[in-house]
Amino acid sequence: MRAVVKNGIGIFTPQGFLDGNNTTAFLSVEDIHATSALKVDMILVSLKKVVFFNKNALDIFIKLFNKLRQSNHTTVGFCDYDEKK
Repeated sequence: MRAVVKNGIGIFTPQGFLDGNNTTAFLSVEDIHATSALKVDMILVSLKKVVFFNKNALDIFIKLFNKLRQSNHTTVGFCDYDEKK
């Protein structure tokens, strides 16, 4: 999945169900490196179009983001979630 980059912010927008087994189909290490090569200040994962996710999926995303944050000092996080999610 490619990020949409605007004003120095890269946003990944996965859709559907996020499970620990399918997270690499939505977001891979190569996707993150390609986005960080664009010299973004912040990378976010939007949960707006996600119907359901489990702890394993978020754990994998967080591990990928921690590596990026440590190497590039890029701000990373999640956005577009509600109380139900």
